[in-house]
Amino acid sequence: MRSLVKALAIGLAFVALVMLGYFGRDYVKLLGPPEKCWEIKEVEGRLYKVNPCTGQFVLIGDAPR
Repeated sequence: MRSLVKALAIGLAFVALVMLGYFGRDYVKLLGPPEKCWEIKEVEGRLYKVNPCTGQFVLIGDAPR
């Protein structure tokens, strides 16, 4: 009985971690080093390289049409 409860607790913890990684990947990314936060975003027809961890952004150019 005790081993069944232990196995169930481990299984639920694993499922919780998988769900956190899937649904919370944008938030989990903020926990890592700022160098790995860069992403490309389109704003008003222009492409920007954005780092949400530090608030930096760089204009790349116009978005393709």
